[in-house]
Amino acid sequence: MPPMAGGPEHGEGSANDRAEGWPAVVLAGAAVLSAWASFQRGDWEGRKSDHLHLANAAPTRASELAISASQREAEHMGLFVAWLSAVAEGQVARARYLERQFRPPFDAEFARWRATLPADIAGGEIQVGRPAFVGLLSGAAERARATARAESEAANRAGANADRYDRSSVVLATALFLAGMAAVVRRLGAQRLMVALAGLLTLVSGVALLLMPVSFGG
Repeated sequence: MPPMAGGPEHGEGSANDRAEGWPAVVLAGAAVLSAWASFQRGDWEGRKSDHLHLANAAPTRASELAISASQREAEHMGLFVAWLSAVAEGQVARARYLERQFRPPFDAEFARWRATLPADIAGGEIQVGRPAFVGLLSGAAERARATARAESEAANRAGANADRYDRSSVVLATALFLAGMAAVVRRLGAQRLMVALAGLLTLVSGVALLLMPVSFGG
């Protein structure tokens, strides 16, 4: 006599069908999450590389700016010495000409310093120091150094994010392996255990991925 609908055989077949379907569900979920983790890992690695490039270039730029600043400071200090000589020798016209040769920001500093002196100092001795030319151009070099530090820190953060996604990829690869094995194992108990483990790993990884920073090409 054929088994009646809803009998034990029918119920057992439905249970087996459901058991065989779960590995496919877990496989699909783990595969999607693994693809996302791989994409994010690659994107963060790219950002790390970009930040490292900028971090390595910035110190060179800072050195160039510092050298240029030192040269300009030396040039204007020489101009200042020439101005002092002209004043000491009473060469008013030459002194005024030299005053006009100062370039920003040295001209403003010289004018500030000059305002502290008597209006007529021709032939006299100047005893009130000199303009504070040193360091006037250090700002650009300092900004370049700050950029190097910031880019280095950004590279470290990007690398840490890439590592986190990489670890998630390893966990998801384990889930894919277990779900794949569950699809071919015939023993229902072993299959359920593998599916449960794979599902748990997939769920935990999915939650972790939701909490991670996301990058879309920069």
